[in-house]
Amino acid sequence: MLGRQFISSLLLTVVVLIFSLRLQATTFDTSICKGASINLSSSVKNASKYWWNTGDSVLSIKVTPLQNTKYISFAVVNKDTLRDTINVNVLEYPNKPLIDFKDSSIVVSNPLKLSVRWLRNNIELNATKDTLKYPSEGVYKIKMGIKELCWTYSDPIYLTKDYDSSKPSFELLTYPNPSTGSFNIYITIGKRISQEIKIKVLSVSGTELVVKNFFVYQSNNIKIPVALPLGIKEQVVVSCFINNKWITKQHVVN
Repeated sequence: MLGRQFISSLLLTVVVLIFSLRLQATTFDTSICKGASINLSSSVKNASKYWWNTGDSVLSIKVTPLQNTKYISFAVVNKDTLRDTINVNVLEYPNKPLIDFKDSSIVVSNPLKLSVRWLRNNIELNATKDTLKYPSEGVYKIKMGIKELCWTYSDPIYLTKDYDSSKPSFELLTYPNPSTGSFNIYITIGKRISQEIKIKVLSVSGTELVVKNFFVYQSNNIKIPVALPLGIKEQVVVSCFINNKWITKQHVVN
């Protein structure tokens, strides 16, 4: 009796080993957005028989999983059985991103460090950072996704350039620390503008001390902070490019 059990066990082991040697396994991983469908195919194209753990017996199946799901297919070729395991990861869409102006840039809040793409006038830019510096006139929005998938678009934000032909007033104030070379440039114009302003501060000999770009959005009262290199205590020349013209004033740092 014990001999028969031993022989039966041995035969079963041999059969399992033979089957295992003929069973070839491959694993794949893919991702889709929640609610999307995907076509899955066996990696074997000319098998005599197919079957899936979904109950299907075809080469390819179309599935719409609502959560991460493992799909297994078997394909029989001659006396070999080939198994594919396909792990489908289901990704959620991000919340709608919020964009706004800050200083001279358009910025997006992105605490999860998701993938971003900026668009101007519905044309995708080569810009993938959370900050878009010195944008020109146009309609901007951003799309945010997970692993370069499942993009969610922001509301558009409009950037216009309303040039004012009137001459701006130009005032410099040495507040709060004139002795350290820090001061503010105040510009007041008759009409609100959205444009980039360029600031240059030069020594009387013509050496550039500060060059700064500052983006203004829908404002006619502009405050621009300037900090000179340490140790500068002399007369300087401040130039501002606004409304397609340069305005220049002298300023004494003492």
